[in-house]
Amino acid sequence: DTFKYSEDSGKWEPQATIDTPVDATNEIFRVATLNILADCFPRMVEYAILSDKRKKSLVEEIITQDATFLGLNEVTDQALSEILENDWIKKTYYVSKVPTDQGDAGAESYLLDPHGCVLFSKIPFLSAAVIAFMKNKREVKRKAIVGFFRLSLNEDVSKSVLFAVASVHTHSQ
Repeated sequence: DTFKYSEDSGKWEPQATIDTPVDATNEIFRVATLNILADCFPRMVEYAILSDKRKKSLVEEIITQDATFLGLNEVTDQALSEILENDWIKKTYYVSKVPTDQGDAGAESYLLDPHGCVLFSKIPFLSAAVIAFMKNKREVKRKAIVGFFRLSLNEDVSKSVLFAVASVHTHSQ
């Protein structure tokens, strides 16, 4: 599932699959990724990175970026809850995941265990999926979130293209 905020219910609701192409004929897409630095570290680390002050600045940066597609890395349920409370974000974006305390978080609910990637899009998702990068046969090293979209690049909507955007958080070794 992917989600869109509903003013009627006052909640982030699962978005119905939309297979109708979005007209992108004259669109310029802005793509951004941000590593928001997970807020699930020990208290001393959290204090050192000023988590509360940084969260307020993060929402301001998301608004400033005004990206068509935005990938956030190192997102926890708590951070996602706070981001999704912003009125501008509610009006602007579809999202690949909602926090687990907001009902059915979808098949990717394990993605933020303890932190992971979330996609935001101004265009309705066709679908979203998680891709696991394996360290070995039994151990997942990293996960990526991939959003799929159907776009029409000219006036003939029958000639639409499948477009994908992904966000993955990588290791530095």
